[in-house]
Amino acid sequence: MAQPILKRKLARSHYHERIKEIHEFAVKNHATDPERVIDLLQEAIDLSREINDIPMLLKSMYRRAYGLRVQLRLDEALCVLHSALKIAENSEFKSETGIVYNNIAHYYYALGKYSEAKDFFLKHSGIYAELGEYQGQVESLATVALMSTHEGKLSEALTYCQQGFGICESHGIETPVHLLYNTATIYSNVGEIQKALEYYFAALEIAERLNSFTLQAITLGAISTVYQENGDAEVALEYSSRALALHDKFINPAEKVLILAMMADNLESLNRLDEAESHLEQAWEIVRGKNLRPKELRLLIASAALALKKGQDPEALQLLQNALVLAEEIQANRDKVKILLETGKLSSSAELLMQALQTAQEIGFKASVPEIYHALYDHYERSGDIQAAFDNYKLFHTVKQEIHGEDAIRRMQVVMVQHEAEKARKDALNMRLKSELLEYDARVRIQQLNDLKEDAIQKNQVLSEIKQNTQEALRQHGLKQQQTLRTIIKTAEEGATTFWQQLEDRSRLVEGEFAEKILQICPDLTPTELRIILLLKNGMSNKEISHLLFLAERTIEYHRTLIRKKLQLKRTDTIMAYLNSL
Repeated sequence: MAQPILKRKLARSHYHERIKEIHEFAVKNHATDPERVIDLLQEAIDLSREINDIPMLLKSMYRRAYGLRVQLRLDEALCVLHSALKIAENSEFKSETGIVYNNIAHYYYALGKYSEAKDFFLKHSGIYAELGEYQGQVESLATVALMSTHEGKLSEALTYCQQGFGICESHGIETPVHLLYNTATIYSNVGEIQKALEYYFAALEIAERLNSFTLQAITLGAISTVYQENGDAEVALEYSSRALALHDKFINPAEKVLILAMMADNLESLNRLDEAESHLEQAWEIVRGKNLRPKELRLLIASAALALKKGQDPEALQLLQNALVLAEEIQANRDKVKILLETGKLSSSAELLMQALQTAQEIGFKASVPEIYHALYDHYERSGDIQAAFDNYKLFHTVKQEIHGEDAIRRMQVVMVQHEAEKARKDALNMRLKSELLEYDARVRIQQLNDLKEDAIQKNQVLSEIKQNTQEALRQHGLKQQQTLRTIIKTAEEGATTFWQQLEDRSRLVEGEFAEKILQICPDLTPTELRIILLLKNGMSNKEISHLLFLAERTIEYHRTLIRKKLQLKRTDTIMAYLNSL
């Protein structure tokens, strides 16, 4: 019997080692050898099922789905992810369910299905909130904001970002880079360049502190894009050069392609064409022979732009035609619109320009529509069709004004959301300060009350002894001395009354409406019983109360019995527990 068990343990250990080996290979080779990675991860899935290791099974499925997505085998990828979701939802691993939501969301994001992606990112955020992992919740909200940005819902996107900032503030966690980065992207989309740069630089500062080369490079690339789009190619080149230097510190050739293409664009804007060509050649070396089609599309577009700049129109046209085929294959519809527009202008083809217009309208890419109408106006004017030229010129102005109006509305919405968020933040800060002030005031009052209790107990002990000694002396002295001693006793009793009054006043300050509440519940309490209740509520013992009120301990116990009856407490109930429950 022992031998089969030992064999199973050895097999399990061997399977774990093999699965680990496959995952290490996948991490290093996902981008460069996706076919091999996909096959190996299927083996890891089978081995994980064999030993019933659910977390490792799900991890293997996520990575295989990612490999399939890279290969654009999109239906297979989604099938794997939905199978993983069923396994996760039927397991006890809630966090694993959240990871599946995240993976499916990224799948839809890659397809440009932003609404579906947003739904799954929100589910992912909800799982993190349930688990109390607020950092992950905020990062998910930041990604939801990015989806809303892609949908053109910029005020909604900013609302999600502000929600993320609120969670960071209320739970005392550092703002994640992704939240700052995506907030910057929103402001960039509405033309708030200074705000965008402010948030990008804040993201860069945290990335540098975390010593994350990847996050630094991505943020530097975004900053470069902002400067490039605003016509400052020199500054844009500086930041893209810094991003490229960081890429050389970690192995991520696919991302390096984008930075090289960005630098080529910057160099082309500065008419440094030979340097731009050199950077594109480096990028093509990385892409060549590998299945990195989205990166290849980016390079085809950049190479076509450089060829146009150099006056090589036939070469540029061929590159754009190749880019169009690739854009259709990988469903890069926005790029498809831009390529059709450039190809139509270069080849003077109204048909291609109309295709660009139709595609832009189908995918809601309004920003490109005025430029397409203007290109159609130019085409018809050159061909002598004045009526068609005039019609397209009117459409150009009409759509441009509509977009300008929509942009203004979006800017106003963003400003309103920002104003509301700032007001909410200030209100929350004021509430917190008031709460801290009240808490401090309560601590001071309680300390004063405790000091007064100790002082009153000590003094009343002395006064009690004076009273006892004086009463003893009364029996041993004449009338004149007796009158003097009675005056001392009266003074002692008045002093005790003063101490009690001070203590009662302080108690009421600290307890608030407690005494009134007790009297509402039990209006037939005597003043002495009410005093005993307040002192008990403040944690005093029978002995301490007896010293304070000049009553014997047995008398205090008697009063406690009466209090229990008046409050109708059961035998199992204690006075203290009852008082603390009020």
